[in-house]
Amino acid sequence: MIILDTSVMVEIADESEKGIKLESYISKTEESFAITVFTVHELLLPTTGQEKAKLEEKLSEYKILAFDYESSLESVSLNNQLKNKGAMLSKIDLFISSICKAEGASLLTLDSDFKRVPGLKVITMQDL
Repeated sequence: MIILDTSVMVEIADESEKGIKLESYISKTEESFAITVFTVHELLLPTTGQEKAKLEEKLSEYKILAFDYESSLESVSLNNQLKNKGAMLSKIDLFISSICKAEGASLLTLDSDFKRVPGLKVITMQDL
């Protein structure tokens, strides 16, 4: 499974050049794709009306993963590892990373911060 980070979903929703390339990759790949509840939150928070409805429709195309007990245990471990390295992430990025690790999933992102997460398989545009 590949989890799509918020940065990827923003490009897809905006139908940008990157977004078109990302959607092409997703449609041609045999892998299953998902997003997290945190991506839903980050995308929908600043929207209203028709824009919100359009985004909700796009988000409904993906399995949405929750932050569960296993993810919370993983987040504590990751937080401690990153803190010891002096390489902290934002809380939302920490939670997204934790869900990926708990699910054994890779993360497709445009955000290089995720490369600091030990043991997280990160896929970037350069990998496509």
